[in-house]
Amino acid sequence: MYLVPGRTLAILKIGISNTIFIIARYLTAFLMKCIIYQCIEQI
Repeated sequence: MYLVPGRTLAILKIGISNTIFIIARYLTAFLMKCIIYQCIEQI
């Protein structure tokens, strides 16, 4: 493992957290759609 400058590390951390946030948002939206569709089917 090589040393990374603090600034690059900060940018990487921000990028990773942004990616995780976007993925989580898509997953929650997808889950909500599935739940809504199942509720509609049950009615």
